[in-house]
Amino acid sequence: MERPYVLEDFRSLKKPALVALVRRQVSKWPQKTFNPKTNMPTICAALLDPANGFTTDLPILALGNTNTAQNDTPIVPAAQPIAQPRVTPEPQAEDMNDTIPVTPVRERIDGGLPILPITPVSLGRASIMGHTPVCVYQPATGAADCPFQSPLVSDQFQSSGQTDIVETQMISRVIEVTEADHRECGPGEWRVSATEVIEKLQEAPAVITSSTPVRVGIPDELRPEYTSWFIEGDVLFLAQVVARPEYLKVQDSTLELHVMVGTPTAPYSKRFKSYQTALNLRSYSSDEDGQSSPRARSSLPDDAKPLDIARQRLNDAEIQWLQDLVGAQPGAERFKENRGRLLQNVDIVFQWSFAVTFMAAYNRKPCGVPGLNNRLITKKKINSALGISETWMGVAEDSLGRVNVYGRNGTHPADDVIKELETVCDIPNGSGSLSRFLAKWEKDHPI
Repeated sequence: MERPYVLEDFRSLKKPALVALVRRQVSKWPQKTFNPKTNMPTICAALLDPANGFTTDLPILALGNTNTAQNDTPIVPAAQPIAQPRVTPEPQAEDMNDTIPVTPVRERIDGGLPILPITPVSLGRASIMGHTPVCVYQPATGAADCPFQSPLVSDQFQSSGQTDIVETQMISRVIEVTEADHRECGPGEWRVSATEVIEKLQEAPAVITSSTPVRVGIPDELRPEYTSWFIEGDVLFLAQVVARPEYLKVQDSTLELHVMVGTPTAPYSKRFKSYQTALNLRSYSSDEDGQSSPRARSSLPDDAKPLDIARQRLNDAEIQWLQDLVGAQPGAERFKENRGRLLQNVDIVFQWSFAVTFMAAYNRKPCGVPGLNNRLITKKKINSALGISETWMGVAEDSLGRVNVYGRNGTHPADDVIKELETVCDIPNGSGSLSRFLAKWEKDHPI
């Protein structure tokens, strides 16, 4: 008998399996066509949305047992920390499915998470590079000097009367993001949306994987030995959780993240995992008109050619010129303040309208920067100036088009759509929910 999907159905599934579930009932996909490149959180949200009507004929119990052999195999720890860690061959960079090696914890900071050693790692574009050795610790329960007992993992993350296993990992990855602004930043610093960082980390192959809730944090600005957590939630929907703070400060195009995985609410998993991720963040510049892309926001190498230096300066000048134009638009402050937040539907429509209107006004128009008068402004530059991603802009354009058809002042106003657009909830559902509603309405009510 068919039943709706529940979150547990997706715990052990990888993207190909999720795509297969959609293809099984592709007619229920909320948009006109299904793109298999759609990210995992969006696919899961669509499968779980009762309005779409996706169902499965598998019993919940059977699904719950499918990943036992794969994910729940207990680690057999050593009686004490391994004196000479076992060295395994270094993984090939091109094999993104290789197990990322684990590095032992070297020291502990009182009241905080274990601090992981950071060593220089060669960064490959969109790749994860790791190094051995591997080491697993089993601290004695209740020991006063247990390196994994701290206020941050007590209460919520401690198991009752049991010994927990802690794994630590070091990961290095290059991701490409949109520079948000330079507010309260020093030389060589800029800010990036925390939500965008999480989204880019979770693009295949995902950096953060877990069947339990996770925490993601950064070293505290005043006390780097402590971790300041900015987001917590289920991995499948982590990118939809409101981050606090909403923006992270990047220095010299690098960002260090701490990730903690593990909770006693899942009886099949008694492990805590702590990742230390060194990110190299690149702010994308346009490659549509012969400009170098991507470009790091830090200074160019000492041996950079004068032409490359001149191009970067012109690119920076064009982005700054566009940002000044954004700031001069009516409603710019509201747009900036709302960006990255969980909004009511009326505010979501405002965000869509502001971004789409600015895009329509300046896309493919001549640039006003001296020396660039013959260059046409590109969508990528506009997205960068607005502080949004290309995907977000695409959703905004599609959704606003539907609002202009079915909304209050639309060409074919519909009462149900008007009611949804003006609904105010105690806890907002967010732009993803509203865009899916509009797409489904358009599909079910063709004009």
